[in-house]
Amino acid sequence: MGQEAVEFIESLILPSGDPFLLIREQERIVRKVFGDVDPVTGRRKAQTVYLHLPSGSAKSTLAAACALLLLCHPSFRIQNSQLVIAAATREQARSTAFGIVEGFIRRRYPDEVDLAGKYRVVSNAVTQEIEHLASGSTLKVTSRSPSANEGQTLLFILAEETHAWTRQADRLWDVLLKAQAKITATTPLAMVATTAGQGVGGIGHRLYTISRDIASGKVVNPSWLPVIYEASADDDWRSPEVWKRVTFGLGKYKSLDVLRNLAMIAETSATARAEFLRYHLNSWLEGVTEPWIDAATYDDEDDEDAAAPFTLDDVAHLPCYIGLDASQTDDLTCVSAVFHDEETGCFYVVPTVWCPAESIQRRTTDDGQPYAEWAESGDLIATEGNSIDETVIEARIRELYDDDRLDIRRIGYDRYGVNRMMTRLHEDGLPVLDVPQRAWPMSPAAKFTERLILDGKLRHGGHPVLRWAFLNVPLPKPSPDGNIRLSKKDRSRKIDPAVATVIAIALCAVVDNEKTLNFEDLTGRPSAEA
Repeated sequence: MGQEAVEFIESLILPSGDPFLLIREQERIVRKVFGDVDPVTGRRKAQTVYLHLPSGSAKSTLAAACALLLLCHPSFRIQNSQLVIAAATREQARSTAFGIVEGFIRRRYPDEVDLAGKYRVVSNAVTQEIEHLASGSTLKVTSRSPSANEGQTLLFILAEETHAWTRQADRLWDVLLKAQAKITATTPLAMVATTAGQGVGGIGHRLYTISRDIASGKVVNPSWLPVIYEASADDDWRSPEVWKRVTFGLGKYKSLDVLRNLAMIAETSATARAEFLRYHLNSWLEGVTEPWIDAATYDDEDDEDAAAPFTLDDVAHLPCYIGLDASQTDDLTCVSAVFHDEETGCFYVVPTVWCPAESIQRRTTDDGQPYAEWAESGDLIATEGNSIDETVIEARIRELYDDDRLDIRRIGYDRYGVNRMMTRLHEDGLPVLDVPQRAWPMSPAAKFTERLILDGKLRHGGHPVLRWAFLNVPLPKPSPDGNIRLSKKDRSRKIDPAVATVIAIALCAVVDNEKTLNFEDLTGRPSAEA
């Protein structure tokens, strides 16, 4: 059956007018999917196929050819079956795989009368559907609404670019798979065709993780076929040998000269490097899609000192500035102690991060991060209940201030929800300061922090929660006067430890160097202090 599938696909005509001649890797996939059968039942072994291929590798064309095979070929179709194409948007599904299938059919039957005797094709802004008249089978672009897909019986699912699916689409995948359970006459097929994404959480990363585990042998599932072309973290992304190994169909679908030029551009821009890694080397990236600081820059592999571990004792002799970004339930709370080495210009960050214990399991699932592991390692402190007790935060600040080894210069905070606590600290003589989340002082502080990271002078000790927070900060959009501020687009992407760190840096690099705010001035207006 594998040979039949290959012959059918290679009989299809591309928009260029040439037949769809499969390259070696494509033919291997087709034979594995349709030719590898159970010797007892005679049915296909593959029920889920995960195609993790770089951009520009004709994955949609291959997937569309497989869809048409199951729609019309007498050896693979079943009567009155339903096939669906799902993507992040209906327009994406319509313009890629569905449009490719429609093109294959129209080029095979260019005469409209001949076509009408074989297929019924509806393709407009509302409905995209192809019916194979002889079998009564239909291929359509499905709605993104999970409820609209209940009650179907699906022979074939094509899920395109799942890295771009929203969290709301997570249930859609589960509903579609459930609809395949009703197929008994043959083995249903679910095919995912996607490039790498960015960040964790959501169905795209979940499917990627499952496929990686199966490919590595960590999980055994003979019905799931992972096809993954990607560069590993240990690969040199600048190496043409890596490009050749990772790039699917190099020479036919993508030029080595183009890759070489893009790599040269990536040398000069962190954003261009992230795009090169994701789209051309198919590496799944951490953090948000357009990060303020990308992982490679933050980790600074060329400077081992940036992530080198250090203890409080190692930096206790340096001037210390404390930043607080507090929450009650959903976000994290962080007290970030930042120590400034005036001789080297380096800033050493010692964060204390809290999270309600009752939400750790939920956060692990929703945020896709190892909260339990962080709590076990001490990188995160789980507090009792479902909210963070203010007294715990206050106790930590007092503990740092009362430590005779430390030279605490200022304690800055975002006033949200902590004014009473800060009033108590102020009345007890602690040097607390309301740092307004406004253009001044946060914009120059954020820009200064970015420069520290780029220059390898923010020494974070490899703290995993702090790292995750910085990678979650989206690229700030400057205001007309050039100011920036840190914000988040997704509530699951916590940035609180990063904000607390920038507040602490603001105290040292902006407030102390330019002007001073009195604690009593809660408006945030700067006023000179004698």
